[in-house]
Amino acid sequence: MSVHVRMPALSPTMEEGSLSKWIVKVGDTVSVGDVLAEIETDKATMEVETVDEGIVAQILVDEGSVGVKVNTVIAILAEEGEDPLSVIIDPTVKMPILDVDKDETMISDSQMQVKSEQRLGDSDFRLVSPLARRLAKKSGINLHNVIGSGPRGRIIKSDVDHALREKESVPSPLPLVTSLPHLKEDNISERRTHDNMRKTIAQRLTESSISIPFYSIMVECRLDHLLTLRKELNIASPIGDDHQPLYKISINDFVIKALATALTKVPLANVSWTETERIFHKHVDVGVAVSVEDGLFTPTIRQADIKTLSVISGEVKDMATRARNRQLRPEEYSGGCTAVSNLGMFGVREFTSIINPPQASILSIGASEKRPFVQDNKLAIGTMMSVNFSFDHRAIDGMLGGELVSCFKHYIERPEMMLI
Repeated sequence: MSVHVRMPALSPTMEEGSLSKWIVKVGDTVSVGDVLAEIETDKATMEVETVDEGIVAQILVDEGSVGVKVNTVIAILAEEGEDPLSVIIDPTVKMPILDVDKDETMISDSQMQVKSEQRLGDSDFRLVSPLARRLAKKSGINLHNVIGSGPRGRIIKSDVDHALREKESVPSPLPLVTSLPHLKEDNISERRTHDNMRKTIAQRLTESSISIPFYSIMVECRLDHLLTLRKELNIASPIGDDHQPLYKISINDFVIKALATALTKVPLANVSWTETERIFHKHVDVGVAVSVEDGLFTPTIRQADIKTLSVISGEVKDMATRARNRQLRPEEYSGGCTAVSNLGMFGVREFTSIINPPQASILSIGASEKRPFVQDNKLAIGTMMSVNFSFDHRAIDGMLGGELVSCFKHYIERPEMMLI
């Protein structure tokens, strides 16, 4: 039986990708684990390995193709003894959607051939309850676009209800700007077709600006104690085999740690929002915005609340370097409970960032600079930093947001307290 090789979903948000390069050609024999192709996602170029063995019978998507939808059949493998030339496939074929009874949680071997199940894998089959199927048909919902929340990804009534609400809430699309009629050609230096990264940035931030009712809270933080502690910690850093300090902690590292610590003290703000529930997290995963050429990554520092400053510093530097080289794995830049964006290095005093759903908050860091402040009724000069929080009001109310901001300010201004 031939095997359908499909465009994989290499990240939770991936809907389409570009087939950058075929590693194999028609007639090649492949084994489990062999690399078939290179796929460009919205963030990186990844290798696609085969989970089956066979002979490459057909390549259905040309090298260099862009906008290939997830789950599209891109190639066909013929099994041993099968004539590759006899393998025919309609590339528009969808994954089978199977009805399941109300209490059914798995497909038994009697419902399909075991060989086919092993070939295609569980992820190639979609379970759907009869009630959900009837509701989807009545409402005009394509089940292939619905994410199942039941056992083994089964689509249930609430999933179709959610898809229907989303469909009804989608605003009328804005007019597409495909050309600038009054722009002279001799004034154009370059035309760049939108790549997957730029498309994803545009889609997610448009979604955020339309759907998230956010509010901002700005606070001034004094950094004098932090700068003193930072200097002492960096001086105390052990020297590695390369005769360089093992760590060099930045202000941004303190910001990440202070935000993570504050969220453990205000756990109701350590939350993600979905249309059906708020999800509260045990640990604090902090995304860190990293600029790359003509794009943006947000690698995630997992469990930043229980990591030391030196560990956070090392992870940020490592992932920032690999982000700029497009070497991050999808799981390294997905998820996250909150995020930090820092434009202080450009001298920006303050700004507001756009929340990246399903996160419910983001922190914008401005430049640290000498400013006057009043202490004990006297005017003094200190190193100050403007910090702007953006909150999703659906998940974090104003009082709760204010409590988190106050807690963050406490740890930034007394950083030794988060080291105890």
